[in-house]
Amino acid sequence: MEEITMDYQSISNEELEKMVANKDGEAICELGERFLYGKNGSPQNLTRAYQLFHKGEKRGLCARLSQRCCG
Repeated sequence: MEEITMDYQSISNEELEKMVANKDGEAICELGERFLYGKNGSPQNLTRAYQLFHKGEKRGLCARLSQRCCG
């Protein structure tokens, strides 16, 4: 069976927020990066970025964060 990959970069912030609520690690990372850098039309919001990265790190959900910061 072929694995389907999701393009998190093309998903709206509203959809990502729903996915974050469901503990989707990639959604947490994507939304965190959007707020950290002000990407994809998101305003830069360092507080929100920190909250997202902390949530992902605390739960071990953010693979991208681990690779960039800890790998």
